[in-house]
Amino acid sequence: MTLYDLLDAAITGQTATGERLPLLPKSRRGPIRTSIKHYAALLEVDPKTIEPSTYHLPDHEIRALIDAKAPKRLSDSTRRNIKNDLTSLLRIAVEQGWLEALPPPMLSWRQRRAYPGSFVKRHENGSVRPYRLEPKDCPPALMDELTKYIAWCEAPVSRNRDRRVAKRPTTSIKTYGTILRLAGFAVRELGMPVNSLTLRDLCEPSLIEAMINWWLTTRRGKVTAGLEQYLLIPKTIARHWLKDPDLTNTLTQIMRSLPPTEPVRDKQTRWLTLKEIDEVGQSIHPFNARRLQEYPILKQPAYAGVHSKRFTAYYVEFSLIIRLLVRLPMRQRQIREMVLGQNLVQDHAGVWQVRFVGKQLKVAQVKGVLNTYAFPFPVDLVPLLDEWLNEWRPKLAATDETHVFLNSRGKVLTKGKDISDFIARTTFRFTGVGVTPHMFRDIWATEYLEANPGDVGGCARRLGNTPEMIMAHYAHILKRSADERAETFLRTTLNPEGKTP
Repeated sequence: MTLYDLLDAAITGQTATGERLPLLPKSRRGPIRTSIKHYAALLEVDPKTIEPSTYHLPDHEIRALIDAKAPKRLSDSTRRNIKNDLTSLLRIAVEQGWLEALPPPMLSWRQRRAYPGSFVKRHENGSVRPYRLEPKDCPPALMDELTKYIAWCEAPVSRNRDRRVAKRPTTSIKTYGTILRLAGFAVRELGMPVNSLTLRDLCEPSLIEAMINWWLTTRRGKVTAGLEQYLLIPKTIARHWLKDPDLTNTLTQIMRSLPPTEPVRDKQTRWLTLKEIDEVGQSIHPFNARRLQEYPILKQPAYAGVHSKRFTAYYVEFSLIIRLLVRLPMRQRQIREMVLGQNLVQDHAGVWQVRFVGKQLKVAQVKGVLNTYAFPFPVDLVPLLDEWLNEWRPKLAATDETHVFLNSRGKVLTKGKDISDFIARTTFRFTGVGVTPHMFRDIWATEYLEANPGDVGGCARRLGNTPEMIMAHYAHILKRSADERAETFLRTTLNPEGKTP
């Protein structure tokens, strides 16, 4: 149905009972025909032959096209009338079933959804059940030993310490939190006296076993990856800090007795395509074309002067982060620790490069060779990167800050939660599906392997993993594509001419 066909159908409209009833009054037919001619001219097509796939666009795209390409001789009121005529005609066409409805827009800031809260255990009266023991409530002896252990792990070189035990500050935060949770369980669930707790007490098999049974029967009801940390961290402490082989062996046996890990959430219900995620990244930019049309006040200089620059900068930053992770599916650790001039650099030709080496990566060495994650910065995002670095980042960062990405207070993103929570809430807000940065990696690997069956090396390089890790985590995708290729092979081999048997 061409644009002219659409107009004729609206003029001689037919109701559901078969009665012909014009849907446009006579006073509007001439102006709408003129608006159609203007619209077709902007699209550089003939309104008598144009197909819906070309002219049936979202309202905000039509308005943006008219704003950008309408002749200057047209007054503001004429442009406004053209926009209203076209959007009204297309809306009638959808209501009458002449055109299929477009998918709901994802780029509107008017989207508002309450993000579902995280899992918490509550008393019958609804109050949150206390669990972790706070540092101020721990005995000084326990805190002193824990502090010494973490300092020993974080030091570049420590006597009697295997290099594999060396921890980064971010990893130490996880260790710190796990020990405080074990202490909270010992005091609040087992009734152990708090003042007598030591680091060895929190690694005792009886306490660990009780913790596991409580987790499986009361807390979660399943074995999760979080539970494994309650075994791995005490086991590491027993082996490398307490140097107790018997205790280490007992904890190892407990680990081996655990049932298989179960996922907390079904990934299939929390899945978006890379294209949809990229659209979310575009949508969160505070000055995208859709938002400027919905909130014209943003264009006024007076508003720009009073609007929160810190708030605006934060959204520009996450627009860049989300879209960067779609193209370079790094771990969020690399986003948090990316340093300007070290991990994000410009070469002699002015081309931006992303580069992480060795211990800057989760896998420092691959088969004895220093691991390197190095790619040119995505070309299509360079303008957004320049906007962030030159215009918005200075509004957040202190003069001596070298990290590329910062939190809303202008400080380093020290916690993965700073990134995960914001991105999960943002994707949920625009799509109804909350996706974390780690899920980006699963989505990227799935789409890449489906499009490039068998290219394990290419997938591993982009994710910064080893091919063995890709095989272990995504073997089901490789198997599925192999089965499809086998079926195609059999069809073409046994029936090369495609004859019906």
